[in-house]
Amino acid sequence: LLLVNPIGEVMEKLQDSDSLAAIGSDCLYLTVDEAILSIPLKVQLQP
Repeated sequence: LLLVNPIGEVMEKLQDSDSLAAIGSDCLYLTVDEAILSIPLKVQLQP
C-alpha cells in the first residue's frame, strides 16, 4: 500500500487513528513519481 500526497484532513485522520503507524511512514510519498520509483526497491525487500 502506497499513499501519495495525503494532505490536510486526510493526514490528520491518519495520524488521529494511528493508521499511519500501522501502514508505516515509508509508504508515504509526496508525489506519484516518488511512489512509482520506490516500487522496485520494495519488491526486492519482500521475502
